[in-house]
Amino acid sequence: MNKKMNIGLIKGAKGLKYIGGGVNYSIIRLYKEIRKKHKVRLIYGNGILPKTLGYLPFGKINGFDILHAGAPEFLAFIKSKSPIISTFYDDGMCNSSLVSYLNNVPRTSDRLMIKMNKKLLKFLITKGIKRCKKIAVISYASKQKLINNFKVAENKIAIIPPGIDTNTFHPFKIKSKHENTLQLFFCGGISYRKGVDNLLKAVKQLEKEGPVKLWLAGGIHPSFKLKRMLINLKLTNIVKYFGFVSNKKLNQLYNKSDIFVMPSRFEGYGIPPLEALACGTKVVCSLMPSIEPFKEFVTITELTPKAIAENVLKAYKKKTDLKPARAKIEKEYSVKVVSQKYIKLYEKLVNQ
Repeated sequence: MNKKMNIGLIKGAKGLKYIGGGVNYSIIRLYKEIRKKHKVRLIYGNGILPKTLGYLPFGKINGFDILHAGAPEFLAFIKSKSPIISTFYDDGMCNSSLVSYLNNVPRTSDRLMIKMNKKLLKFLITKGIKRCKKIAVISYASKQKLINNFKVAENKIAIIPPGIDTNTFHPFKIKSKHENTLQLFFCGGISYRKGVDNLLKAVKQLEKEGPVKLWLAGGIHPSFKLKRMLINLKLTNIVKYFGFVSNKKLNQLYNKSDIFVMPSRFEGYGIPPLEALACGTKVVCSLMPSIEPFKEFVTITELTPKAIAENVLKAYKKKTDLKPARAKIEKEYSVKVVSQKYIKLYEKLVNQ
């Protein structure tokens, strides 16, 4: 089918703060690639309700050859005559690691809110899944969770990983890295879920081994008191916070770092470690779906500050050729390759 399709991409929130950052980034990258050959429109959530529901669209959405939702919960309150597919990342709220995460959230009110959101999210995902002709999952692990937790038939599922923008994230020559200082980098939601508290404590331990710096980029979750932690750990001169940065700046930070560190307590997928590998930067991270096929190229760490510090030093001293990792990402995970897989899926459903 070479006919130009009219595709509706349901993105959810307009911004990237706190809710669905990874999902929104993936949809935007897919949108930019698919619109080169097809007509594509982004559809946003209502933005009026509180942020727990503000990313959900409501009502009828017609006039498209196909609708693709960035996550099943986006579909909970819509109706459409068009065939619908969704990408399922992970029901993180059903993850066993949630218990560990909750234990590290200091305020009782925040823990209660997370538990309430867990029930709400499961309800929304269940409701959204029923509207889908096909569901794309990002990994085999996500497929199993969709089958086990939501009783979805296997023939309704296709495995398509999130796309990595290999044109934006690439290695470039740096005149000199930090000769006497170990430069670490983390990007993503700065929160307990991402293990930033343990990362900061690990940096404090690494100070004993020699000069070390940490760069942080991304939004700070309201329950995570970064400034207070930096003061308490006496790291205000060691840690630099950039806030949200452009992809161009993000590529520079990946390249200028010695090691990218992401000790998440749980992840639906974990795109940043693959972006770091695409830039030729060493990675230390917790075990997450994205790096399962890349275990030989990364250093996997347990989630204690001591283990993180030890594995950072281990990775720093180890010689690792990351060119094969970059080649694998280009061949199997680039936005171009992933978008072609989605287009074939769209065409199949439209023809049906």
